[in-house]
Amino acid sequence: MPALPNVAKVVRLDLFFVQGAATRIRDRIYLSFTGPGPGPADLATLTTTISNAWATNMSQDQVAAISLTGIQLTDLTSQSGAQLITSVARPGTNIGTAGNAGLAAIVKFRINRRYRGGHPRFYMPGPPNTQLTTSQTWSAAYIAGVATHFASFVAASVLAPPANFGILAQVNVSYFLGFTNRTFPSGRTRPVPTLRVTPLQDVVVSYSGNPIVAQQRRRNGQSP
Repeated sequence: MPALPNVAKVVRLDLFFVQGAATRIRDRIYLSFTGPGPGPADLATLTTTISNAWATNMSQDQVAAISLTGIQLTDLTSQSGAQLITSVARPGTNIGTAGNAGLAAIVKFRINRRYRGGHPRFYMPGPPNTQLTTSQTWSAAYIAGVATHFASFVAASVLAPPANFGILAQVNVSYFLGFTNRTFPSGRTRPVPTLRVTPLQDVVVSYSGNPIVAQQRRRNGQSP
């Protein structure tokens, strides 16, 4: 698989969580910027803002057994773009009962483009079992609150960034367009995702929650 192309004026935000023995929990969103671009000091300032915004808005939806432990920001504009990873400690504050590490509550991101494969989303770890109304669904009030709180988290994160960022906004980044059938030495032919020359950016315009319980199996430690 070739290296992913650069994404002009976009910072990738990786959020790292720990829940018990599950130390490989990670979620990711993208933020576009209009300024000349951040340096390490700018990323450090934004990291603090993001950490505080998560604690204020999202920790209330996560059980105490899970904690946001790391934030990584990477300027994707070039291979030499600034990158910073910072350790934080933002445990959940919801008093509900913890489920297994693979459980997730989905926040759906709406963009002004339809494409095959659904829509971008965020798999929030650490939802409380006590917010289940059935074995397959979260309570309507809980999942609506998660979506509202996530919108507030993003708004607080991008509100007043360092000057080198200019204006920040959440975007979705599309690296691939369709598939190309490729025949391998074994003789087997299978579709391979076609990499875009220039990644496509779509602004996230709204958020909603999915009441269906999600599962991220790798968070249970089932993959190496």
